[in-house]
Amino acid sequence: MADGRKFLSAGDYTALGLSLLLALGMWLGRNLSQSYTSLVQRRVIAMCEIDGHDNVSAESVEIAASCDMPGLSLLGMRMSAERHNAVTVKIAPEDMHHKEGDTYYMTSADLNKYFHFIYMDNAKLEYFVSDTVFFTFNTVLSRKLPVKLMTNLGYKPQYMALGEVKYTPDSVLVYGEKALLDAAQYVTTDVVRYNNLDAETFGTVKVKDIPGLRMSARSVSYVIPVVRYVQREVTLPVYTVNVPRGTSMKVFPSSVNFRYRMRFPADTDMSSVYVCVDYDEFNSSRKGKCVAKVFGLPDDILQYSLDKEVFDCFVEVSDR
Repeated sequence: MADGRKFLSAGDYTALGLSLLLALGMWLGRNLSQSYTSLVQRRVIAMCEIDGHDNVSAESVEIAASCDMPGLSLLGMRMSAERHNAVTVKIAPEDMHHKEGDTYYMTSADLNKYFHFIYMDNAKLEYFVSDTVFFTFNTVLSRKLPVKLMTNLGYKPQYMALGEVKYTPDSVLVYGEKALLDAAQYVTTDVVRYNNLDAETFGTVKVKDIPGLRMSARSVSYVIPVVRYVQREVTLPVYTVNVPRGTSMKVFPSSVNFRYRMRFPADTDMSSVYVCVDYDEFNSSRKGKCVAKVFGLPDDILQYSLDKEVFDCFVEVSDR
């Protein structure tokens, strides 16, 4: 041009804009990736299983801490705080301490365990501003119900259960509306299924939900005791006891087959075992029958049965 001035073309403007955007991006990337120490506030809703109370705090609580974290994370935290967003954190009951009524508290030492749940994994804690934070858990209606463990168990040949299946907890607290609580009598578990058991077995099983109710435990732990046995059978005489003087009592049949299971290996002396019927029971019976009872069982006997349990009895009284 005549005055010697030069003008930028459209392509030059585009290149300049891209250069500025690139410089801005590099500046942001460098600054946001660096770590900064700042006071960061977070709103926290606590979840905690507390007997007789709701398991979620009635309102969120503001927790402030001095943290060291990348700039991008810090920016996100501050934007979340401005929107009053709350993070829900599950708290172990032993870390939530009762103050009074529906009020519970956590110390800064307790909060240390949950720092990364409240903030972020890439954050480092310097200190919490408050030594203690308080939460409110509203009281709710509750009722203790027994737990019924549902089982379907099978054993290998010559193996059997050694007593009842043990499980814990055997009862749970159930929370909800009064009408639903009144209608509930017990809670059940999913079915514990095993085949060909030949050793002690343990595990956990889920407690079934009851619609509209919340439970203090969602599972139970169980132990299935198992023992190896030997099965045998002997014929024993049937004795009588408490027969008064001058009276004779006869039992028919006079012997019974005694089938029993004992721990393997079977080396227990069975000479102490005897079967008898009681005259006093016969005397109070209107049908003239007696129920046999077994005495003197060794500790190693796991299970037994008689091929006949009710006997016909005949009594003769001497004239003398």
